[in-house]
Amino acid sequence: MSPISSAMTNPPVNRHAAADNGDSKNPSLRAERKTARLATRLIA
Repeated sequence: MSPISSAMTNPPVNRHAAADNGDSKNPSLRAERKTARLATRLIA
């Protein structure tokens, strides 16, 4: 399954919220949010 189709079936909305709340404490969440944004851009 490609990253794009998995992003479509699993929207990263909750992950974005979690990263916004704690991204200075947790760099891995920040990286995950960045990846989710790129995936969203590819879909749109």
